[in-house]
Amino acid sequence: MRVPFPILRERPPAIAIVILLLAWFALGSAQGQKNHNSGLAWNPPNTDSKIPDLSATPPCDLQNVMKQTSERASEFVDDLQKFDAVEHSESAQTDTEAHTTVEADARFDFMAEFSTTNGHLGLKEARQELDHKDSDAAKLEDVGIPVLALIFHPNYSKDFTFECQGAAAWNGLPAWVVGFRQNKGAPSRLMAFRTPTGNFGAKLKGRGWIARDTGQIIHLETNLIEPIGLIVLMLIAVSIDFAPVQFHSTDVKLWLPVMAIAYSQYPKSLIVKKHTYTSFKLFSVGTQSVIGQPKIPGDNTGGAPAAAPGDKPADPVPPKQ
Repeated sequence: MRVPFPILRERPPAIAIVILLLAWFALGSAQGQKNHNSGLAWNPPNTDSKIPDLSATPPCDLQNVMKQTSERASEFVDDLQKFDAVEHSESAQTDTEAHTTVEADARFDFMAEFSTTNGHLGLKEARQELDHKDSDAAKLEDVGIPVLALIFHPNYSKDFTFECQGAAAWNGLPAWVVGFRQNKGAPSRLMAFRTPTGNFGAKLKGRGWIARDTGQIIHLETNLIEPIGLIVLMLIAVSIDFAPVQFHSTDVKLWLPVMAIAYSQYPKSLIVKKHTYTSFKLFSVGTQSVIGQPKIPGDNTGGAPAAAPGDKPADPVPPKQ
């Protein structure tokens, strides 16, 4: 019997919770899906593992790095009040006892909107299904994964302790590796699991690769500090890549999430969910107009945007009933 976990579309303005709706997928049936040899490998990031190219030189000034990164995280919210993208979502669930894997695949027109009320951040997301290869595309919707970058935002960084682990590179870009760990007793404001019996906060640790010249977050990895026993979640690990997106019509360049992968482990299930974001459109704040479409460095897909600029309003598309 499938457990009908609802999808939370809007977070209260006092918090920006990431709701990862994975438990019902692990506990629910695979009805309507087919067995496949999964192309999504089980390779969760271990944020305690050694980084091969990590170096103590040049020396890292944590205070200066955090100042830059905090400014970039604030800009991420201030500049990115509304944006639209095509989200390609893939998932693979492996039954570790039966040694079988079921997969799902869908594309969504995805829109996110940040808002600020009394100094607190809120987030609205909307998805409109474009196409799918699965009978139940809703299971592919992880809500708010890109918001994990707000770990470095001044509204949330006080919940964590940070350390500069050294210098390294990510995709050839010089970076500082900054580790973080949620403080004991701090609220879980960036990741929680909503179930019929209540919400369960996740205590996070991880590390981010921060561009040494600008303070931009270019890669982020998170792990759980401890399992969440009440929903039998043994592991949840997230990996997010960010890349510069150039909007030529306004000469705006923003660092946006381009890929996120979430790995979850339950006693009898391993689940991998991959989200790829393309065809970004940026909306001017407080208007209904699209102000640019981007060029992503290294993107040779040539994919068409989700809609022509005049065809799509800036307000989030209401979720399908």
